[in-house]
Amino acid sequence: MSEKKILIVEDDAISLQYLTRFLTDAGYAVIRCGDGPTAVSLAATQRPDLILLDLGLPSPNPKSCPSFDGFRVLDWLPRILKGKRMPVIVLTAQEPAEAKELALKAGATAFLQKPADSNKLLSAIRIALNEV
Repeated sequence: MSEKKILIVEDDAISLQYLTRFLTDAGYAVIRCGDGPTAVSLAATQRPDLILLDLGLPSPNPKSCPSFDGFRVLDWLPRILKGKRMPVIVLTAQEPAEAKELALKAGATAFLQKPADSNKLLSAIRIALNEV
């Protein structure tokens, strides 16, 4: 069986470093980026098996693209994937009272709040990838 690819979309360098090491140690190949437009582009070209998505993403170019957060990534994925299934696990510091329902309605597979328990995160990934 080939190594599953996970795209980590996270703008915090420390979180990105931790998640990269954690997922690599768990046996996954990792692709990483820190903004929405790059995430959409990588999802289209690299076709990861799963996306781990932060909702609070900065705009890489505020003048030409003032807002491209995780919700906008969720909105764009069906357009670029053209029916292909790609699970998305939202991992965010945003308040779950509002963000969870919106993220799940927008197509997220699961919602975890930062800091997420490592076992819960790995479990959510394995479930989303049908590895359990």
